[in-house]
Amino acid sequence: MEVIVISSDAPAAVKATAGTYVLVATGTNDGAVINAAIDLAAALQARNDTSPAGAAQLGTVRLTGGRFNITSPILMRSGVRLTGAGWLTE
Repeated sequence: MEVIVISSDAPAAVKATAGTYVLVATGTNDGAVINAAIDLAAALQARNDTSPAGAAQLGTVRLTGGRFNITSPILMRSGVRLTGAGWLTE
């Protein structure tokens, strides 16, 4: 499962794609939004009844390009990968 976090300075058309697995950062405490995305991407067996027992449970949080204002710790969870858009993500 992939959860996308869109920066607050992204174009309005990009922000309009927000939904269950696409979150938009506020520009003030983006750490809270990123942590919420990590929790959502932590695809635990209990959250995914369609997965067979013992299946790999992995999730990805992808940050779009843009600036994120991190004022609180990012709390990683097992089986989740956090990625950015390279030098486009600050």
